[in-house]
Amino acid sequence: MDCAGKFILPGYIDTHVHFFQSGSLFTRPDAVDLTSVRPYANEIATIKRTFARHLRSGITSAVDVGGLLWIFDVQTLAQET
Repeated sequence: MDCAGKFILPGYIDTHVHFFQSGSLFTRPDAVDLTSVRPYANEIATIKRTFARHLRSGITSAVDVGGLLWIFDVQTLAQET
């Protein structure tokens, strides 16, 4: 790969993120149940799309402080993207 005139950076690491505690009422069904307005499954799908946005921005690793257990599937999702 010819990288003349360009530079390469390693992947960035977001070391403190709360994918499921963003402050949105829809991401906290334990606080207020608004699933009749926006199903929680829709909210999870939106958050999962965030991973692709992270990759496009150069973030290749993230530490989700207090995240849900399915977060361990992110590596597989990233490899499929």
